[in-house]
Amino acid sequence: MTEDFAAVWDSETTVIYLSGRFDATQVARANQALARAEGATDVDFSELVYISSAGIGSLLATHKRLDKLGGLRLVNMNAHIRELFELAGFDTVFEMG
Repeated sequence: MTEDFAAVWDSETTVIYLSGRFDATQVARANQALARAEGATDVDFSELVYISSAGIGSLLATHKRLDKLGGLRLVNMNAHIRELFELAGFDTVFEMG
């Protein structure tokens, strides 16, 4: 991701907005934002144009951590990224809205 990560907390759900590219160069910054999530969390992909295996790994680790605390849901994915997740079988791991 070439831009900042944005997170919004409300009474029930955290929303983390991703933009640009989510690759190995951004994983450390992403992990800092994702680590702040403590319950039900939506990750908004509406401005994301690329995700690498490192980015997916970061989301998988967060999903595992949040599984019993409310879960991680991936929302607003573009068709290309959604297809990537489906082909890799991640649509059976993540809730994708």
